[in-house]
Amino acid sequence: MKKKVVLLAILLLSSALLFSQKYSKIDKFGDGLTIVKDSDNRYGLIDKKGKIVLPIEYREIGVLKDGVAEVSKEDKYGLIDKIGKIIIPIEYSSIYDYRDGLFKISKVGSYGLIDKKGKVVLPLDYSFIGDFKEGLAKVRRGDYYGFVNRAGKIVVPAEYSFIGDFKEGVAEVRRNQYGDNYHGFIDKEGKKVIPTKDAEDSNSIAKSESYEGYFQVGSFKEGLAIATQNDKFGFINEDGKIVIPIIYDKVEEFRDGIAKIAEGDKDNLLYGLVDKSGKIVLHVEYSSIGDFKEGVAKISNGDRYGLIDNSGKILLPLEYHSIDDFNDGLFKIFNGSKYGLVDKSGNILIPTTLFDEIRYLQDGLVAAKIADKWGIVDTSGKLLLHIEHNWIGEPVGEGLILIGLNSGKSSIIDKNLKTLVQEFDGDSLHFDKGFAFIELAGKYGIINERGEIVVPITYENDTIKEFPSAYDMAEKLQR
Repeated sequence: MKKKVVLLAILLLSSALLFSQKYSKIDKFGDGLTIVKDSDNRYGLIDKKGKIVLPIEYREIGVLKDGVAEVSKEDKYGLIDKIGKIIIPIEYSSIYDYRDGLFKISKVGSYGLIDKKGKVVLPLDYSFIGDFKEGLAKVRRGDYYGFVNRAGKIVVPAEYSFIGDFKEGVAEVRRNQYGDNYHGFIDKEGKKVIPTKDAEDSNSIAKSESYEGYFQVGSFKEGLAIATQNDKFGFINEDGKIVIPIIYDKVEEFRDGIAKIAEGDKDNLLYGLVDKSGKIVLHVEYSSIGDFKEGVAKISNGDRYGLIDNSGKILLPLEYHSIDDFNDGLFKIFNGSKYGLVDKSGNILIPTTLFDEIRYLQDGLVAAKIADKWGIVDTSGKLLLHIEHNWIGEPVGEGLILIGLNSGKSSIIDKNLKTLVQEFDGDSLHFDKGFAFIELAGKYGIINERGEIVVPITYENDTIKEFPSAYDMAEKLQR
């Protein structure tokens, strides 16, 4: 009996050795299976017992996604499931771009769609299939385009020479065949909703008694699209109805219910604001209007700037030479000689009577300058660090602030203005993996990003040259 057990063990060991010589394990596949490769770089699948589940004859086995994986053999592609069963025959030139349960497939330049169960959803009749957007994908047959849905149903026949993507329920199309020179927009049922100036239909809903002719129409945003006529601009809705008269020399797309409008020649435009109902929110009389952020925008009249909200209310009078974004909804203002600070409601936090420069640091701390000296104030202008220093650096590490002392040396404070390093030479710290060299009187040490001296400032320059970085030296010395 003992001899039989020993013989069986030898046979199993020999089998394992033989298998390991023939195949190399590549990666886990899924459901207890492993991808293996032979000496000819052919791939297959084995189970936990080493049994071959998928013959080792494939050029490639892809990553398992949503229960399926691509496989290829002799430049043909198919799909297998998580247990190695072939679910799509290996007969396609390509299988790719898996999204929402569908694959794109191709054979000799023809494309179709197939689901992960192997059902052909769209036959290989098309020379192009785009991505699904708003539930529809662009397809091309011959020289013409149409749309299909995820079920493979032709929603818009391939009869347009140009077709755009659907945005907010409509897509731009052009057709120049069969005597029909249609150019406009269609809905998701293929219905013509907004013909443009190329249209032949005299009953077009894009025609108005007030405006002769047809329109060039841009993409829809927030339910409205820019329309042009005779070099003027306005807006129409998705029914083709004019919502904002086509009388302006320039307009911009709607954002959060507001759009910029402008009048004048291109070198001397004046701007205003309009809402989606066509109501003038801000009269057309300003040199510039910036983009709204949190409901606030910069506005100018000539060389003077102010702030407005998206209702057109003037929050800050147009009397400043410049207004710049500062931090956390605050704005830096300049009256021509001094700098101040306002919030997004236009409240003056720091008046333009004190400081020759201000700069945001961190956590409500502001570097402030008078003449050639710097200090620190908060966002209300309260003095926190006397204005008597040569410079104040940008925060480094974990909120460390470097200060230029009158002695020519530097010090380090934290965000609570506590002094961490009384003095050191130089005006910067260069951290590497959390550590930086620091120098004082020709000696060197190491500081971490919290401002702690972790290696005393006692080492000669020749010593630190032995290490590639402060991190390497700190690591060795702290072992």
